[in-house]
Amino acid sequence: MKVLPSSTALPCALRYKMRQSGIGIGIYFAFFIGLGVLAPLIVVAALQSTQGQGTFGGTDVIFSSMIFVGILAGVSSSSDFKFFIQNGFSRGKIVWISILSIAIVSVAQGLIITALALIVNNVFPTLYSVEVLFATSYAYGGFGVMVPTSHFFLIWFLSAVMLFLASSIGLLIGIFLDRTGTVVRLIVCATVIVVVPLLISIFQFLPMWWKAFFGRLVGFGENGHMTPWPFAATLLVISALVCAGAALLNRRREIKRVNA
Repeated sequence: MKVLPSSTALPCALRYKMRQSGIGIGIYFAFFIGLGVLAPLIVVAALQSTQGQGTFGGTDVIFSSMIFVGILAGVSSSSDFKFFIQNGFSRGKIVWISILSIAIVSVAQGLIITALALIVNNVFPTLYSVEVLFATSYAYGGFGVMVPTSHFFLIWFLSAVMLFLASSIGLLIGIFLDRTGTVVRLIVCATVIVVVPLLISIFQFLPMWWKAFFGRLVGFGENGHMTPWPFAATLLVISALVCAGAALLNRRREIKRVNA
């Protein structure tokens, strides 16, 4: 197979990744706008015309987007690895291409969902709302505001950070599943199932100053005030650790061959 020149390899690889990701994102937004916005908007408008102004609908866009980009990053990691390794890319470059591509996708998708939310909420304020949970709350300083109508750039930034974290976790899981066998997967899954509830239980019994410390890490202040920058910084640090784990798992990764 022909190997791309080093001067054009990275741009070509990114274009390939953007094209593949763009198809998936296009399909996601086609379904979300059609089934999550237009269809319920028509139903709510019809109900308002017959029942008056008491009917109002809404949906959240950030968590479904996070699930989608996480699945997209995980599912594509195996096929991307095979494609790039056969085109002469090193394992280190493959990881950097993946991380850079999910960062670009996160920024682009964050822009789309923020624009979509603000457009719908400003055009149809009495009919339907598109929420960007957590990003909106941090942008406005508390959980009292759930429907964004302003603070475009801050909501965009926070949405992109949340999407990048989800994509990073998806990438790590995809590499892990590609490298390990059934027994190891079961052991890790069982460990997660046991440890996560245990940590939640332990957190409930921590002293108040520990809870306040963890609260400050995610931007929770006094009187319910929420600050966006500690929240974003914490998510970015977690994302960096997850990406580092993905890079370590990828170091000795091999193409799995299916025996005839």
